[in-house]
Formats: sequence, C-alpha cells, structure tokens
Amino acid sequence: MLKRVIIFIDHANIYHTIKKNYDNVNYEKLRDLLKGNTHLVDTKIYLGKPNKISEELKRFYAYLNKAGFTLHFRRLRKQSDGTFIQKGVDILMSSHISSLAKDDYFDKAVIVSGDADFIEAIKTLKEHKKEIEVWSFRHSLAKELRRETGKENIKYIDDIIEEIELAKGNG
Repeated sequence: MLKRVIIFIDHANIYHTIKKNYDNVNYEKLRDLLKGNTHLVDTKIYLGKPNKISEELKRFYAYLNKAGFTLHFRRLRKQSDGTFIQKGVDILMSSHISSLAKDDYFDKAVIVSGDADFIEAIKTLKEHKKEIEVWSFRHSLAKELRRETGKENIKYIDDIIEEIELAKGNG
C-alpha cells in the first residue's frame, strides 16, 4: 500500500527566489517530483492575497486551481510605509499540518519552506510518527529547521530546478 502524502507549500518562502533567479516554475512538475511513488492526498499552497488582484495573479490562481492545488489565502496587510506584507500564512499552514497529522490524514508530510516558523509543526509530526520531508532553497533554509527536521529529511529545490523551470509564460 502506498504512503499517503500531503504537500504543504509556503508560497512566499519560495516565490522571491523563483522570481529573482528563474524564469518561471511549473508547479505541477514540482508537485509530481515531490510526490514521488506515493498516494497524493492533497497539495495545499498557502498564499498572501492582495485586496486588488491583478489579471496576472488571477491567471496564476486559476492555473493552480485547475491543476488540482488547494489554495489557502490570508490577506496582505498594508504597512505604514505603504508596502504590503503577509501575516498569518505560516500560522495557518502550521495549524493545518498539525491538525491533519493528529487526525491521521496522511503518513508523510512534504513541507516546501525553509522557514523556522514550522519547527512546532515538525515536532507535532514527530509526535504522531509521521514521515517528514522539507524542501527549500539552500540559501533560505533556517538552521533551526534543519536541526529539528534532521538533515536526512531535507531536500533542495536547487537540485531539481532544471526539471521544473519553464520559460516565461509557460505555467
């Protein structure tokens, strides 16, 4: 029997590296590589959502939705300097990881983020004897997250980027 897997993607954690260094990423290929030879229960992607959504963003959300991703949003908050920041996304993702682990919805959690905010979720996964795999870019993996997860459970997006990178406008 195949292991049941849920993939949890902290979009903001990987977005800036992708935008800065690569043309575009095919999220379907990313999902398929991360799933491996398992039974994929769900792929959850956590996003900050601006009050005003551009056409490009609408297309991106539609692409993810059509590809079978479950989208979870938190509104972006305006700061005093006029810029927007994402608040509460990591908390939402952590709470989903923990509650789904406690309710035995999966055997293995694949977390796409290098953020130390997920340490408590990792502890909950261990407590409930769930397999853990964390995917991150090398430069954005928090040392504390690597230590808590165990280096044998850490994988790097950098190592698969050629397989998931597309030219602009293709996914």
